[in-house]
Amino acid sequence: MSGIGFLGAGEIFAKSRTTPDEVRIQGLTSAAAIWVSASLGVAAGCGLWFMALSGAIATIFVLLVIRRTEKQLDRNS
Repeated sequence: MSGIGFLGAGEIFAKSRTTPDEVRIQGLTSAAAIWVSASLGVAAGCGLWFMALSGAIATIFVLLVIRRTEKQLDRNS
């Protein structure tokens, strides 16, 4: 799991290097999605199919809700 954490951190740092003077944190949702997909893979590999399937459905639902919320916040600001 620590290797997956490094992949997520690389995703965050890769997207935050826009300008050297400005600090912008981007890619947190993508990093979290990488970690969750690894966790779901471990659950499926251990034979916990129902847990993996319900986790995948919950993850997709949360990611869709977050995307819509982000779009509405961008329109309002």
